[in-house]
Amino acid sequence: MTAEANSRPASRPTVGVVAMLGTTVLIPLMGLAVKWLHDLGLGALVVMGVRSGGALLLLLPFLLLRPLRQALVRADKRAHFWHALFGLSSMTCFYYGLGQMQLVAVTAINFTTPMFVMLLAIPFLGERPDWQSWAAAFAGLVGAVLVMDLSAGSFEWAGLIVLLGSLLTAFMLITIRRMPSQSTHFAVLFYYAAVGFVVFPVLAALTATPVEMAALGLTESWLWLIGLIVVAVSMQFLLTLAYRLARSSSIAAMDYFRLIWAGLIGWLIFAETPDTEALIGMLMIVASGLVLIGRQHHGAAPSAGS
Repeated sequence: MTAEANSRPASRPTVGVVAMLGTTVLIPLMGLAVKWLHDLGLGALVVMGVRSGGALLLLLPFLLLRPLRQALVRADKRAHFWHALFGLSSMTCFYYGLGQMQLVAVTAINFTTPMFVMLLAIPFLGERPDWQSWAAAFAGLVGAVLVMDLSAGSFEWAGLIVLLGSLLTAFMLITIRRMPSQSTHFAVLFYYAAVGFVVFPVLAALTATPVEMAALGLTESWLWLIGLIVVAVSMQFLLTLAYRLARSSSIAAMDYFRLIWAGLIGWLIFAETPDTEALIGMLMIVASGLVLIGRQHHGAAPSAGS
C-alpha cells in the first residue's frame, strides 16, 4: 500500500456511489435556482456572495461540538485553501454561464472536465495518455465548441468561461483526492465556506448594480437564495464524500445522469430546446468523457484519484 493510500479515508465505494448519484440531482437543482435568480436580476458575484455567507452561517452552529472544532485545528489548512480556491472559482464560472446559456448546454460543457484531468495528469502526475485518450479529448473539445453555439451572441465569453470552470473543476477533483485523512468532511465544508465568505461578499459589494440591490429586496429572491444555500452545501458535502470514499473511475460515469435532469428542467421550466448541432456536440462530449473514464479505469489515462 502506498503512502498516499495511507493518507486517505478508508474506501467505502457504496457510500461514494450513492453520494455521487445524489449530486446528479442536486447540481441541476442548483442550476435552476441560479437561473431563476438571474431572471430576477441577480448576477453571479452577488449570488456567490450571499451563498458563501449563508453557507458559513449554516455551518457555524456545528462548532458547538468539540470534535468538529478539533477537526478544524487538525486539518491541513493549505490543502483546504487550494480546494476552496479551485472549487469556488469553478462555481462562479458555472453561475455566470447559467445566466447566459441554456442549463443543459452549461451542464454539457462542464463534462469536459475529464479531458482537463487527462491534460493535468501529464505535468502533475507524470502520466502519458495513449492516442485513444488524445482522440477522445479532441472529440470532447469539438463537442464543446458545437454546444457553445447555442449562445451565439455570448459564445466568446459565456461558453469559454464555462469551459474555464471545467478546468478549475479538474484541479478541484485532484485536490480532493489528495486531501490528507486528518481533513474531515466537515473541515472540507467549513473551510470552503470560510474562504468564500472572505472573498465573495467583498466582490459582491464592490460590483453590485442598482438592479441587483433592488432584487435583493424581494422576498422571492431570498426564498431562492436560501434554497440555493441549502442545496449547494448538501451538494458540496456529497461530492466530497463521493471522491474521497470511492475511486473516481468507479463513480465518474454516473455524473452523466446530470445531463438528463438538466435537460428536463431546462425544457419544462425554461422552455429550452437545444438544436441539432448542440445535441451532436453534447453526444460528442459524453462519448469523450466516457472513453476517458474507461481508459483511466484500465490504467491508460489519468484519474483524479490515481
